[in-house]
Amino acid sequence: MFSYQYQIKFSDCDPAGILFFGNIFKICHDAFEDLLLNEEISQVYFSRRDHLFPVYTAKSVFVKKMELHKQIYILIRCEDLRENSFSLVHLIVDAEGNELASVETVHISLDSKNGSKSAIPQYLIDVLKRYQN
Repeated sequence: MFSYQYQIKFSDCDPAGILFFGNIFKICHDAFEDLLLNEEISQVYFSRRDHLFPVYTAKSVFVKKMELHKQIYILIRCEDLRENSFSLVHLIVDAEGNELASVETVHISLDSKNGSKSAIPQYLIDVLKRYQN
């Protein structure tokens, strides 16, 4: 499991000082970007134009509120890895390990030339397998 630390910022919150629900997706996306940087494949992932990996579906479940300046940890695992799609589960916990929320994103692999589904490239499969259960 990959771990990413984040402190809730003022710009993440609603007027009550609680994390605005839509911002959890941005934070989880930042965590995934950090995973790619940590694995030293971010240049390939973001600069190669032969494959695209858009989010196909995304869902979140909130368990407890996340307030301004709260330190949170996003734990990422690859839940499902298929020929042309993968799903990531982001478990959001506090410093004590208490669950605050979870986010699941399903990404599909597309050929950038014609927009059709394509096999996930081997470099990404190798990385995602390291984060499976």
